[in-house]
Amino acid sequence: MTASAIREDWLAAAVGRLPDNGLRAVRERALAQFAKHGLPDKTMEDWRYTSLQPVVELSNAWLSSAADLLLTPSSRPEDPVKQSEDGAISRAIDAHWLRFLNGRLLNGTSPDPASFRIGSPGPEVRELLIDDGLSSLNAALLHDAVHITVPGGVTVSRPVGLLLANDAAGHDSVGMSRILLEVGPGAELDVIENHLTRSAAPSFAGVVIELRLARAARVRFLRLQECGDAQILTSRLQVSVGQDASLRYTSIDLGGALVRNEVVADLSFPGSDVQVNGLYLATGTQHIDNHIRIDHRVGPARSRTAFRGILHDRSRCVFNSKAIVHKGADGTDAAQSNHNLLLSDKAEIDTKPELEIYADDVKCAHGATVGQLDEAALFYLRSRGIDVDAASRLLTRAFAASVLGEVPVAAAAGYVAGRIDQRLDLVVRE
Repeated sequence: MTASAIREDWLAAAVGRLPDNGLRAVRERALAQFAKHGLPDKTMEDWRYTSLQPVVELSNAWLSSAADLLLTPSSRPEDPVKQSEDGAISRAIDAHWLRFLNGRLLNGTSPDPASFRIGSPGPEVRELLIDDGLSSLNAALLHDAVHITVPGGVTVSRPVGLLLANDAAGHDSVGMSRILLEVGPGAELDVIENHLTRSAAPSFAGVVIELRLARAARVRFLRLQECGDAQILTSRLQVSVGQDASLRYTSIDLGGALVRNEVVADLSFPGSDVQVNGLYLATGTQHIDNHIRIDHRVGPARSRTAFRGILHDRSRCVFNSKAIVHKGADGTDAAQSNHNLLLSDKAEIDTKPELEIYADDVKCAHGATVGQLDEAALFYLRSRGIDVDAASRLLTRAFAASVLGEVPVAAAAGYVAGRIDQRLDLVVRE
């Protein structure tokens, strides 16, 4: 045990105080796995630019007093999101909203059980994903695990919204969320995942979503992160894509102190189609890290990854996207791109799109760019009487527009555009 590690004795004690709600075996397995893995560190290639030391420090501070902070089933917290301006998205977008506070589900019944069902993972799916340090820590500290199923052939009329709020309530907090989402054959679903913070105190949220698409399922998925300046967030979307199924996914990061997003997609059936888009706006000392891995195991199949970043002040962002075309996956069509706009000479981006190809008949491409605002375009706008701040905002908004045009959930497009405009007003300044 070193000073830079999470105290395993404190972690085990906290796990033992969690309610026995059917997850005890999962937590114990996760504890054992965490003892093997620990948290990743910068000696690992996928973590060379991102340190989880703030997670260690905050987690240990929280675990040292977790006996007072862990809630019992009889004291389910009141939902503050409904009564707060933080719930603006739930008022702006007509969706089936599921509300989580510090990892706990607040409303556990489906408003439309004919279209989708909400429950706890049953014995047949109790083996939740636990394959590294973060997923182990997540599973070990789960209050709830939520299983959402969409029957085959159903088109859910309104988006399913996942409103994930953290409230440190004057002290450091740690909250873990685990959601298993299964979409049946031929079903269609829109998903909105929204992250927010309700206090200025430091907090750490860990989220793992397992998404399983059956044959010919269609999912459109928007992730919008609007956390506070002291929030640490790690999130992972693990996707399995069935034959002729498709996923349209867009991730937008506007807040947070330290954010690490992972998307892992497994394409093991022909005809599968995955598109992963993203936008990150960083300022101050924000650190935002996006890692994407897409495994093409058979062909023909198609994947697209396209991210854009706007960085100011001393912010640092990381982009790594890897498409692996396994042996025999002939007919694969994979492309990756990452474009970044640096508004400060102190901002930093580490970008690395990658291809690993072990098949012959493929179509693959990747590329990345890093630059500043076009001086010629700025001069043109200023010559037309537009001041430098307004001209910078116009060009920056134009840079972000390609991602805005790809927001997969139509019902959320207007809200997302407004939130990005508000954030750009803070990020884009002289």
